[in-house]
Amino acid sequence: MNKTQTLLAQTTIAQSKGITTSSQLQVMLRLFNSEGKELPMKTIVKASKLSPPAITGIATKLKELGYIRIKPSLGDKRSRTIYLTYQGRWAVDNIINVED
Repeated sequence: MNKTQTLLAQTTIAQSKGITTSSQLQVMLRLFNSEGKELPMKTIVKASKLSPPAITGIATKLKELGYIRIKPSLGDKRSRTIYLTYQGRWAVDNIINVED
């Protein structure tokens, strides 16, 4: 499979799992690469260069899909952290490991 075919296959798999925007996938990949650690939403905002409301909307959608959990930060109750669920990790693994 060439790079274009791989990207097309990954996009198709992501869409079949309800991940319909590149921003949603970007958040999922950042969480996947955090190796199971919770990340503050403000870290995602800085890394993605998206606005806090945009990240909140993305996180809400991914939570509805069962791919992430959102919880209050221990240090600052106004802040929230997010992490991938098992289902979210499985979805990303399926997207990035497209078979030839």
